[in-house]
Amino acid sequence: MHVERIDRGGDVIYLRLGGVVTDEAEAELDSNLLSDDELGRAVLISLRDAILLNSSGIGMLLRLHRTLRENGGKLVLADIPLS
Repeated sequence: MHVERIDRGGDVIYLRLGGVVTDEAEAELDSNLLSDDELGRAVLISLRDAILLNSSGIGMLLRLHRTLRENGGKLVLADIPLS
């Protein structure tokens, strides 16, 4: 799995998850991609390049959603594959 941050400026943080999405990205999201200052912002995650989203990956996204919401931010998922 790979995680990429796409800086476009503005108030929204854009991230792209690809490959097999599991909870292994959680540490990278916590330490490298999102600072404590950014937890109150909107985070848009594109799943366009995701091959598989397993239950661990869903759990990771739910924990991120909860953390963002508790800090005044929100999580938005985009480009969710239909198959």
